[in-house]
Amino acid sequence: MGAPTNSNYVIFNICWIITGFFVIIFFIDFTSYLQNKGANTKGTWLCFILGSVSAFSMILLAIFNKIDSPDMHLNSEYIFFFTGILYLIIYAILEFKIPEFSKLQAISNLIVAFLFALYLILLILNKINPGLCPEFQSFAEWLFLFGNLAWFVENGILTLKR
Repeated sequence: MGAPTNSNYVIFNICWIITGFFVIIFFIDFTSYLQNKGANTKGTWLCFILGSVSAFSMILLAIFNKIDSPDMHLNSEYIFFFTGILYLIIYAILEFKIPEFSKLQAISNLIVAFLFALYLILLILNKINPGLCPEFQSFAEWLFLFGNLAWFVENGILTLKR
């Protein structure tokens, strides 16, 4: 997604950078929310750190595009997706342990973590063997984006219900 630097991509990348900062703000509030619901404090702070690293990597994805800085872009992708998988799995574990949380809520974390992992696996496979499945990688990227957006909306609504 972070491809050439024409005017459309500049706008896209600026929005991606702004989104990264909003994601960090979201994680601050979500950490507080889960702690107030009785989630393990160390676990919530670990998720906050992982989520913030993932969000910062999102910002780096926008700064370093695929064409001008392919190595930095790729490393930012790896960090973004790997930390994303970790915080989603840990959030799922934390939410499974809170009785008032729906199990579907925790399962949705695992579904989005699967979408993160699917894209990351396809990214690595396409680096090993270019042309192996680029169309499926693009499809998986859109699946991940919509799944991730749904996750933020779902959890945003949940925190607003306090």
